[in-house]
Amino acid sequence: MTTSVQFRNVALLAATGNLGSKILNSLQRRPSRTRGFLGPNLKTKMATFHDGGEKLVCSTSTEDIGKAVALMLQKPAETRNKPVYVYSTLISEHKMTDIVSKITGHEFGVQHADVQRDADAYLDDLKNGRTPANPWARFNLYMLMMYGEGYGGNYADTAMNETLGLRVMDDKELEEKVAGWLSN
Repeated sequence: MTTSVQFRNVALLAATGNLGSKILNSLQRRPSRTRGFLGPNLKTKMATFHDGGEKLVCSTSTEDIGKAVALMLQKPAETRNKPVYVYSTLISEHKMTDIVSKITGHEFGVQHADVQRDADAYLDDLKNGRTPANPWARFNLYMLMMYGEGYGGNYADTAMNETLGLRVMDDKELEEKVAGWLSN
């Protein structure tokens, strides 16, 4: 996922010879975290599990994106002209729902979604000139990218966290982070 954080630092990257490098991450913003994007929807008390809800995806905090940019600038030889993947945690929709339920005391109903079927239906609507009934249907393509077979929602094996010295949150830190999101 490309974020504006990447583009704000182009001049800084160019000055270090890293113009061809960029930070690749899965930024999770607060509204997406509390409205069902990663499982639980606090408003509806429902959780959506895509393809079972157990697939792990990388998620990156805004703070860690900033740290990654700073660390990348300190290691130009390791990062020059390379895609730099970073993440703060690996999480599934089921795990996020369990964490939010533990913190809030809410029990969430579960609805299941098939990412390939939903993406195909959206593309079929577009191909046939139909306006999708759901205005958010375009996100089915993003869900396919995150959870579909052969796509890149879990890029932990190619991430440069270790090279950069960027830690991955443990379960306790993740729960504290989620509790902070929910209190705002």
